[in-house]
Amino acid sequence: METYRGTLHYRLSNVGTHAEGHYAFLTPAEGDEIKLCREGGAPMNDTWFRPFDGMETCVTGTLSHGWLVVERIEPAAPAETVDTIEPARQTNDSTEEQSNP
Repeated sequence: METYRGTLHYRLSNVGTHAEGHYAFLTPAEGDEIKLCREGGAPMNDTWFRPFDGMETCVTGTLSHGWLVVERIEPAAPAETVDTIEPARQTNDSTEEQSNP
């Protein structure tokens, strides 16, 4: 697993195609934008990423086929003030909101 730091963006992408929808991206200070997804679900319209939109974050996961499969997201802050937020597994119902305990 690798950890990447950058600004997370949740935005409309692939406009006008069958894959049109909202996707999560991480924009590091240097380097190319990284597409984000969670294991077990489609990356399109995954509202779990929405609260992090525009936030400077540290995202930990595994790169697979051009996507970073997210294991953990932490707001970029001193380690002693950060709570780890782990994604819930997605269900087959893409409209169901995911919650974290």
